[in-house]
Amino acid sequence: RRFGRLQSNLERCAERCVAVEGDLLKADDASLGTFQGVLLDAPCSNLGVLQRKLDVKWRLSPAMLDQLPKQQLNFLKAASRFVAPQGMLVYSLCSFDRSEGEGVVNAFLDSESGSEFSLSESEVILPGEKGTDGGVVYSLARNGLI
Repeated sequence: RRFGRLQSNLERCAERCVAVEGDLLKADDASLGTFQGVLLDAPCSNLGVLQRKLDVKWRLSPAMLDQLPKQQLNFLKAASRFVAPQGMLVYSLCSFDRSEGEGVVNAFLDSESGSEFSLSESEVILPGEKGTDGGVVYSLARNGLI
């Protein structure tokens, strides 16, 4: 539902960016190929935007909070297939919960899918800290590129 907005934002990047719409878990890496950079803005608990979206706390359940890191890890593994050698995989969330961020990234790096990646840099932003919502971003380099 937000794909159109993403496409219009990417138009500023001219030919350097491409937006691909589809189910990441079912995407065919042979037909899409690989990219120098892949951004995964994963579904999350939205804890970093609670100050603006108060309804989030009513939509969350303990079962959902338990399931999200597993889903995020599956998405991260799937997205990694599309990162070219020496490319970057950026994992971002609008949550600062450690189990969704650091926990998922560590599990990914310890997995077979993540064995070719290393953490290049990361940032955790708490709500209001920089005049923005809260969230995390992790840059993962393929084949040790730092």
